[in-house]
Amino acid sequence: MSAKTDDQHEAIEFFTRNYHALRERGPMAWMKRLFNDVRVGKQPRLIDLPTGAGKTELIVVWLIALAYHGARGRKGTPVPRRLVWVINRRVLVQQVFALAKLIEEKIADVPEVREGLAAMSGDPKTIFRLVQLRGQILADTEWATLPTVPQLVIGTVDQIGSRLFFEGYGLGKWNRPQQAALLGVDAWVAVDEAHLVPAFVLSLRQMRSLHMEMPPKILPKLRSIFDKLPFWLTELSATPGLPPPSGQPFRLEKDEENDPRIADRVLAANTRRVRLAWLGKGAKAADALADALASEALRQANANPSWAIAIFVRKVKDAKKVVARLEKKFKGQDRVCEITGRLRGYERERLVRSPVFRRFLSHVGQKLPEIDGPVFLVGTAAAEVGLDADAQSILCDFASLPTLLQRLGRLDRLGQQSSQCKTDGSEPPTMTIFASRPKTSDKARQAAKLIEAMVEQLARQLTKHEGEFSAELITGSLWRNATPETDKKVEGDENADATAENHSQEDGAAEETIAINDENSDSADNDRASADESEIETEDAEGNGKGKKAIAKLIDGATWKVLGVSGEAKSGTLTAPPARWLQESVASVAASPVVVPALTRATIEHWAATTEARTKYLSPHPFLYGHALDAESTPLVAVAFRLEIEALRQRHTDVDEEDTEDDDNERQLINIFKLFPPLRAELHHLPIIVLREWLKSADARP
Repeated sequence: MSAKTDDQHEAIEFFTRNYHALRERGPMAWMKRLFNDVRVGKQPRLIDLPTGAGKTELIVVWLIALAYHGARGRKGTPVPRRLVWVINRRVLVQQVFALAKLIEEKIADVPEVREGLAAMSGDPKTIFRLVQLRGQILADTEWATLPTVPQLVIGTVDQIGSRLFFEGYGLGKWNRPQQAALLGVDAWVAVDEAHLVPAFVLSLRQMRSLHMEMPPKILPKLRSIFDKLPFWLTELSATPGLPPPSGQPFRLEKDEENDPRIADRVLAANTRRVRLAWLGKGAKAADALADALASEALRQANANPSWAIAIFVRKVKDAKKVVARLEKKFKGQDRVCEITGRLRGYERERLVRSPVFRRFLSHVGQKLPEIDGPVFLVGTAAAEVGLDADAQSILCDFASLPTLLQRLGRLDRLGQQSSQCKTDGSEPPTMTIFASRPKTSDKARQAAKLIEAMVEQLARQLTKHEGEFSAELITGSLWRNATPETDKKVEGDENADATAENHSQEDGAAEETIAINDENSDSADNDRASADESEIETEDAEGNGKGKKAIAKLIDGATWKVLGVSGEAKSGTLTAPPARWLQESVASVAASPVVVPALTRATIEHWAATTEARTKYLSPHPFLYGHALDAESTPLVAVAFRLEIEALRQRHTDVDEEDTEDDDNERQLINIFKLFPPLRAELHHLPIIVLREWLKSADARP
């Protein structure tokens, strides 16, 4: 055996015994391979594993690799001292943090890991810190004073992204560059559910490119130091609308698929099927979807009384209609769990204790709660993304390809149903999509052919694109060039708005604070309302609303092409196998275009300055969410609701119209907010287009 082979064998043994000590089970084969890559400095740019394969275990892989590097005297290729885990949902931050907390509590009882981390820290009393950066909790500031301590930093896109771009929300001018350095040097940024935040991914790719281009005039001594302080970037999931990052993606190898702990999950990826159901004609349009979803859910529950059925829709109002119909059927019984973007933090925590919700967790290793009969989970994007919930059937409305894939990931996550199907020939796990049937008139067919031709042309341009990013890609010019004619009316295009997705709204991103009063207004939660959820019709630069609709037609056309279903198909027709969806050439068009600002060294230097006045017009928001015609990508404002404003407004209406007390009222308002400025806890963060629509409505009038 060579010395290199001996070293690898020793490293794998180190990983295996310490993984078992931390997790009380042995590692999967792919984890060993990933550990070996990490310890030799081979950073995975893309980790693309099947649903339920346990990609969150990357945290444990990094921790043991870092401890191994410390145990060897910090010799050889360095492992980043900080793992920065980014998730675009606050509730998912809580989930990952809870897992990490369990691991942290065991470190003290695992000598090799403890001693290795102590060697990296240089302080045996503080060898590891777990940091959570999200809204609705007290900010942890001490972590930023411990640059040598190994740290796992878990946070949302707003909290992590704003810090990386020197604009940490809620931070002062001295803390901003400090925390940017800690997250951008000697750090490994892992973007979970990367396909949900393609704009942030593109901005990070630009940042990584700048990081790798070391300024030529840097002193040799400093260069040797920074060589030992790497910046790694990993995307956890493929992003259909973007070219893949450089390097070989980390995927399961053939022999790893046979690992008994993952074999059923691999089987599930090839067994799941998707069925199409057309909405009936003659039904009231506003209720047709909710009626169809509720009816099918009840039919399946009657046929399979032990099933846990998930129902996903884009609009909150549709979710509530479905919930109302199900609760009417099971009056007085606790069988329905609702998860939408309008749940507050405490409501989410209460949800986890719900017996109904725990039924959806029982399939992923949790103890089965004492509740019999069918249960239903009804939700929007908040329920679709990242939750370790497992359903035996999924019913949903039509949406863009990334959303459909996300929903599909909640179906038979561990492959138990697929395994049973293989054994006894029972029905495979199925997701049913309800959609309006496209019209089949000659005019409609002609319009559909035009869309199909444009989709294929755009797909060819996107797939031949070279590099991780380019001027054409970040400006969206390929999409703009492809949509000059698609603003024409397409007959029977009821699904044209189905591409809008639900995204999370993390607090702290406001650029200004507006104080208004509305006693009946609900607060904005951490789930970004999509244009569909907020029911706001966004407009393009000319104010005609065609920009978004033109792109939506292309995305819809590409999605139908990927599904392999036409308007002539019968209700109940199966789509193309989901395992092949992303292999279709037009899959790159079935996701929204990503438009972000160019990240230049001059921009970074401006942000990093602490002595010069900073312009308020260079917000990090478009670098996090891009420029697009929806609520996701518009700037945020913080709204404070104050009862005293109503009292002052009432006083103002009581005075004579010709009275000159307007100035007095304005001064009093200003003085009130000087003496009692809005606190972070009372701010509600909304996309500015939502606020504008409210201000134009009758509800905002005195």
